[in-house]
Amino acid sequence: MTRISTTSFLNSLRFVCLSFACYFIIASLSLGFAKANDSGVIIWYANAIAGFLLIARPKKEWIALLTAFAAAHFSAYYVYTMPLETALRSLPAYLIETVLIAHFLTDKEAYKRAFKTLPDYIKVLNLGIVTPAFLGSIVAAMMFSGSTNQHLIEIWLLSFISMLVSAVSFFPLGIYLINHSLKRALDDLVNPKGFIAVGCAVLVTISVFSTLPYPYAYLSAALLFFAFYSNFVTLAAAIFLTGVMSYFSVSYNLYTPISSGYQNNDVFFYSPLLLTLLAPTLLSILSMRMNKTLSDLETSEASFRALYEKAPIAMHTINTAGVMTYVSDRWLSMLSFKREEVIGKRSIDFLTPSSREKAKREYFPELISTGYLTDKEVQAIKKDGSIIDIDISAVVDPIKNNGAIHAIAALKDITEEVHLREALAEEKELLEITLHSIGDGVIATDKEGCITFLNPVAEQVLQLSKNDVIGTKFEQTVYLFDQRTGNIIDDLISRVLASESTQRIDQFDAAIKNHRGQICCIQDSISPIKNNNGDIVGTVMVFQDVTENRNMSRQMEYLAHHDMLTKLPNRALLINKLLELCPHDDIEPEESFALLFVDIDNLKSVNDQYGHKAGDELLIDTVNNIQQVMRENDFLARIGGDEFILISPHYEEKSTFEPFCRKLIKSVCRPMTIEGHDIQTSVSVGVSFYPDNGCDADTLLSHADAAMYHVKAKNKNDYRFYTPEFDKETIWLAEIEEKMRQGLPRKEFVLYFQPIIDSSSHTVTYFEALCRWHNDDVIDIMPDIFIPIAEQSGLIGSLTTQLLHQACSFIKELDESNIRISFNISATHLQSQDFMSEIKAVFDKENVVPSCFIFEITETVLMQNWKRNVSLLNDLKLLGVEIAVDDFGTGYSSLGYLKRFPVDILKIDREFIRDLHHDAKNRIFVSAIVSMASALSLRIVAEGVENKEQASILAEMNCFLQQGYYYSKPLPILKVLRHLNSNSLHSNVIQLK
Repeated sequence: MTRISTTSFLNSLRFVCLSFACYFIIASLSLGFAKANDSGVIIWYANAIAGFLLIARPKKEWIALLTAFAAAHFSAYYVYTMPLETALRSLPAYLIETVLIAHFLTDKEAYKRAFKTLPDYIKVLNLGIVTPAFLGSIVAAMMFSGSTNQHLIEIWLLSFISMLVSAVSFFPLGIYLINHSLKRALDDLVNPKGFIAVGCAVLVTISVFSTLPYPYAYLSAALLFFAFYSNFVTLAAAIFLTGVMSYFSVSYNLYTPISSGYQNNDVFFYSPLLLTLLAPTLLSILSMRMNKTLSDLETSEASFRALYEKAPIAMHTINTAGVMTYVSDRWLSMLSFKREEVIGKRSIDFLTPSSREKAKREYFPELISTGYLTDKEVQAIKKDGSIIDIDISAVVDPIKNNGAIHAIAALKDITEEVHLREALAEEKELLEITLHSIGDGVIATDKEGCITFLNPVAEQVLQLSKNDVIGTKFEQTVYLFDQRTGNIIDDLISRVLASESTQRIDQFDAAIKNHRGQICCIQDSISPIKNNNGDIVGTVMVFQDVTENRNMSRQMEYLAHHDMLTKLPNRALLINKLLELCPHDDIEPEESFALLFVDIDNLKSVNDQYGHKAGDELLIDTVNNIQQVMRENDFLARIGGDEFILISPHYEEKSTFEPFCRKLIKSVCRPMTIEGHDIQTSVSVGVSFYPDNGCDADTLLSHADAAMYHVKAKNKNDYRFYTPEFDKETIWLAEIEEKMRQGLPRKEFVLYFQPIIDSSSHTVTYFEALCRWHNDDVIDIMPDIFIPIAEQSGLIGSLTTQLLHQACSFIKELDESNIRISFNISATHLQSQDFMSEIKAVFDKENVVPSCFIFEITETVLMQNWKRNVSLLNDLKLLGVEIAVDDFGTGYSSLGYLKRFPVDILKIDREFIRDLHHDAKNRIFVSAIVSMASALSLRIVAEGVENKEQASILAEMNCFLQQGYYYSKPLPILKVLRHLNSNSLHSNVIQLK
């Protein structure tokens, strides 16, 4: 900071010293000339120069500069031994003039305007020269009025004229220097032409003042000549030197002004000199402006011509006689002519005879009378004689020159458009025939949303004829609404026009309601109609009647998410509900709720004693009793044969929830009369609380289930809230896990095989491989227990690989029979990164063809990370492995994924087969699944077939592939091999029992 301040100070000091020297030299020059002729009036050039020096510096330095000027003033007077009193009297006037010049010209915009126009130059001259001279001369007159015999007015007049002469002499050069850099001034001045002009100005000044009695006219003529033929800075330098040399000539008696006896002969020198110096400057400014205007006009003319000729459209300009005066390059390119071949010729000479006559008879008169033409079609002849179709628009130039009229015409080659128009006319006829023949409904509108077309299918849906609706607004005629919400689907046309893109209506359950109240479910979209230029000219709605499909889809969706017997939500809908209530990850829980696991204690005994019909009635009555005590916003779902889940939100404390549990148990335990029998039932209820006992669906269900089994282990017909003591079961599961780790190396896990039978031919189609555990310490541990443990402990990969090797060995034993194996894939193993590599490694090592295998995956597993699963299944398909969906109808989704996954086989869950022979609703559901699978070209397998009635019903539904105890229990590999060795594959399957 200190260094910068020091540098700035040194720069200011150098400028002050330079200003002092400059003022001293110019002041000494003026005093020297004045002393030479002993004149009382001095042309003080130093004031104007000092004023411009002030302009170059910031105002904070003016005091220092003015002090330097005052010191230089006194120094000059001292050197020339002039009276100190004179120096003192003249100093205030000189300093005032200097300050005023700087003050009025400090605004940069002020002196920049000086070169724009002559009035601006005069205004700046008046502001920066005349006004300071006027005020300075008043001060001078007042200072010298007491020291001379002259009248105050005479003193002022001489002072004013002398100040004007000195200021006007330097003003052009000064105003130029503050507008331009010194380098540019030297570049413009230091050249032969500049030297000649300045030298001539000096010579002419000395010559005319030395030899002529009236030199001003000749001097003015010379300067006016320079004003025309030299640049401004040269003229400014010549004017300054002329003023100095004029003063020199008079001071040294080279010229004596003729005063005609007037006592103040100085006036006769100053006044003509002032006019002589001022006129060339004004003329130069005027000449500069005129040259600038002419240059701008020439540039504008050249730009216009270049722009016209290079315009991206074909244009020509004609005069009153119709002769072309301008023509664009695009016009020449379009007709293949050169410019010199068309300029000067009539525009109609390039038209065909018929178009020429039409132009003379119709188009020219219309152009002259109205002043414009719009989109007139004519035919033009190209240079090679070929004919093109032209669209022409023209406008008359509103500016007339001596009564002459000019018109500008724009031409467009529409040859292709004309041909397309003719072709479109033919296509339109064909299109209308097509649109009348297709099975989809079609409704077209214009940009305003008015109907322009509809085909017979649309007429049938709307129950309106084409003539009734053409021209009517789309939204007033076509009543579109969302069947799910009942909301009107409006603004479709405006949205299509605004976005210029297709608007699908598949996101709605869209339907059309006609004026007769009939409803037609539809799907499809509304799209913009664009012409060849890409401009939107309307919209088109193409729709299909999907009423029947949508009704079927809704029925299937309902069946997939609800229990057929009780109409309650099933497990899939329950999981969705829990996912809504349990926030993800680290999100703070919003609302607490209780989850009740309700199990009917004696349903199995009722089924055994009184039959399944009585059991179904018991289920329905139990549900009704539970619903009677449910509170608002409670949610009840059936997740198994005798198991229900009740979600009750907004509990305050666990203790306050006990009365509700007692009330629920009491309601269910009321005696019931079913099928003529008095039945007393009870329920066991386990309760877990969110978030106290878990923050996710699996944990809450597991804890409630543990609490319920704790009730069953005691005396049933009671409820328990989950406590960590119930986790003792976890210890038992850990023991099982440890035994599994020990059993894997000992190969205690083996495969049993259950056949899938074609009931139409009673033949084995393929076998499903089922895992069993042979361990002396572990008794009756079923796969549904140890498989989840393997998944949770990370043993599933090793277990799957070991079992897959066993399955491959079985395949090789059956090599000649070509029987395939269905192998279950765990959810955890499927999600592992090494799944594909491990599977391929087994196939390669065992040298078994992958097409011998069918991999079974539950639909719940498929929907976990489904995008990755799609890729995995496609890779398996490429290997030759077929894909079967296990437990179909019980997972998260039953329909949506079928179009995403490469599925070959659907296996209907045993839940739907168990009551098939006495439950009509189950039959409807199974029949729907079979029909859907057939339509999708999928094979269907029924699991859990346990009796002949079930097998017969399934066969009547065309579900011939069946699996269950009715045909065979799962058998160890040796028994299967023994059977196959003793019987052909086409033997009666009953022998497999």
